[in-house]
Amino acid sequence: MSATTREHLSRETASEFRHRLRTPLNHILGYSDMLIDEADSHASPELTSGLREISRLGREMLGCVSGKLEADNAISPEDLERFRRQLIVPAQQIAARAGFLVGIATDRKVLDILRIGSAAAELLEFAYGETSPSTRAPRGKEMALSSGSKTRGNVLIIDDDQANCDILERQLRRSGYRASVAKDGPEAFARLDKEVFDLVLVDFMMPGMSGLDVLHALKTGPKTSDIPVVMVSALDDLAGVSKCIEQGADDYIFKPYDPILLSARLGAALERRGLQAAERERTRQLERISQELVRSNEDLKRFAYLASHDLQAPLRTITTHLQLLERRVGKQLSDDDLELFHFAVDAAVRMNQLIKDLLTYSQLGTEDRVKDPVNCEEIIESTIDDLASEVSESGAIVTHDALPTLTGDPVLLRQLFGNLISNAIKYRREEEPPRIHIGVRRAGNGWQFSVRDNGLGIAPEYRNELFKLFRRLHGREKPGTGLGLAICKRILERIGGNIWVDSVENVGSTFHFFIPDEDDRAVPAFPSFENEPSF
Repeated sequence: MSATTREHLSRETASEFRHRLRTPLNHILGYSDMLIDEADSHASPELTSGLREISRLGREMLGCVSGKLEADNAISPEDLERFRRQLIVPAQQIAARAGFLVGIATDRKVLDILRIGSAAAELLEFAYGETSPSTRAPRGKEMALSSGSKTRGNVLIIDDDQANCDILERQLRRSGYRASVAKDGPEAFARLDKEVFDLVLVDFMMPGMSGLDVLHALKTGPKTSDIPVVMVSALDDLAGVSKCIEQGADDYIFKPYDPILLSARLGAALERRGLQAAERERTRQLERISQELVRSNEDLKRFAYLASHDLQAPLRTITTHLQLLERRVGKQLSDDDLELFHFAVDAAVRMNQLIKDLLTYSQLGTEDRVKDPVNCEEIIESTIDDLASEVSESGAIVTHDALPTLTGDPVLLRQLFGNLISNAIKYRREEEPPRIHIGVRRAGNGWQFSVRDNGLGIAPEYRNELFKLFRRLHGREKPGTGLGLAICKRILERIGGNIWVDSVENVGSTFHFFIPDEDDRAVPAFPSFENEPSF
């Protein structure tokens, strides 16, 4: 056998010894500390003092085990023999004190002290070189909560060591949990098939189905994958911890374990499970809401198209027949009667335009947006062509800065500029023709445009109302549906920008709007324009 092989076996031996010794030490510390905590003012001073001495000796032995049997160190036969001899005296002292305390203890404390003595005997077996298994205390099947207490959760303990299970059960009960026990993996899965558990504690080293095997089966099972699993082991090597975490363990606790730390770790695991369950439920709700919104948007699209078609058809019929009727009998009617005809025709035309604007407004939130390079100068030229009759009739003069090419939806941008230029022409002063200038400058992560006019202006108290639906400041004195600026606002919101206005009554208005770059949606503050042309 090579030196490397002997060293490997020696490391395995050290690991096995460490696990074998930590288990009885866990019993000694677990029972002694628990009895000390349960002691009341009437407890015998000798009993309390003896338990404290047992706890002290146990911790000294635990420190010795941790120091001499480190996970990655080989151990020679000579070192092992010296280590065995070091354990004899403290193990004998624990056994002797346990024997004395049995004589003065009362009630069930006697059983716990006998378990301490049994653990001390197991340590002595190792110290004397014996290998026969120790006699262990009988296992209880389930530890219920005391009446009237509120459970923090239902915990399943999977461990082949009866004393470990007993300590865990009682510590969990005192911390407010309800605990059940299974001696191995098959028994555990039989219980999990019939009962609901909030958390599972699994011993790392078990004969037959190992702790890792149980963990893997729990995390891959459809009924158990969401149950938090906390691994428990007397081995303190990081390799074992890493394997457990990789396979989905929620936490890992070393023996001997502190009751307060144990309760805190289990509480944290259960809290994480609650948060994960709440997150899954929120995700399901968001998915349902998203699906409902998709259906709602589709219904809105269909309704808008149907309403547009069904409403515009009768309006066209009304307008056409009124105009035909005017041609046939117009010469026979008075001016007042003709004016009534014109009122009806104008109302039908306005209603038709209102339907078109409402359809446009509704589509802005549902239609897919195009992202293409857009030359803004070409957009302005085509927009002015669309408004040629209005520009010609009003004598409007439209000028602009050198405009950029940006990424966007050309249809939306054309509609945006068209509405703002049309508004500037519509709300002009009678004493001079409208003069409109379109400015632009780079602003942070996008482009800031302005459409400035020399029109009627807007009183300060109405500026916040401008962009709402159906807001018409001049009533029927000026044509329109009250949707133009609302559409502008909706267009800019859709592309991540915004719009605002500066205005002076009887001087003019400047509508500012910001269009962000496609790769950055952050919107800057509303800066004022510098070096704007004056009218």
